Amino acid sequence: GGPVGVSALARKTAIPKTTAYRLLENLAHQDLLARRTGGYVIGPRMRSLVRLIHDRLSDDLRDLLRPYLVELHVRTGEVVTLGILDDAEMVILETIRGLRHAGMAAPADRTPAHCSAIGKLLMAKRADLPALRAAGVELTPCTTHTITDWTRLAAEFGRIRRHGVAVSHQEHILGVIDVAMPIVGRSGPIAGVALSRPIDVVTTHETHTTHREIVLAASAAIHTLRPPSRSGRRGRPSPGQ
Repeated sequence: GGPVGVSALARKTAIPKTTAYRLLENLAHQDLLARRTGGYVIGPRMRSLVRLIHDRLSDDLRDLLRPYLVELHVRTGEVVTLGILDDAEMVILETIRGLRHAGMAAPADRTPAHCSAIGKLLMAKRADLPALRAAGVELTPCTTHTITDWTRLAAEFGRIRRHGVAVSHQEHILGVIDVAMPIVGRSGPIAGVALSRPIDVVTTHETHTTHREIVLAASAAIHTLRPPSRSGRRGRPSPGQ
């Protein structure tokens, strides 16, 4: 989550401190790690390697969950979005929308996570706020309604953890409200599913109930994915691992 010092890494790995420092400096020279105040963090080349696995995992998620997204769209009539967290950004894997949503603005495929309901939901579940601040993450606004204050964002994360639901009230796109709930894998939330509607559309209890019902069913489906085979044969990666 945040920078880790040489001494702490040497203790964790049972490697002499001088050797650990030499190895860390070599990794930093190759951009696999990066130096920050307080220690080392994952570097840009390591993030690129991670994305090779990340992208494959995303395809599995998209294929498995698409029927649930379509069902949610049919039953609610709302725009349905599947998204994941990639560092401090929310990445859209799939969006289901109808003809009646043609005039509704569509978000970019990759946006700052703190702007969107899905991004806030997953950040609240996974991220350590002090670590994000220490890593130099900037709260760049997507609209004039975006939360750009760390104290307010911390309070927002607390509400999300208590209720299990995240809301973006014109924070991502002007004139649009997003409500997101988590897709839960073996180790916790791995993606979010959001319903989006114009601000003049009233949210009904039935819509929320349907949203939760289908998201729970999708979470259960995640557990049917097989982990990679240990025998050397390629298997489908498990999102929960």
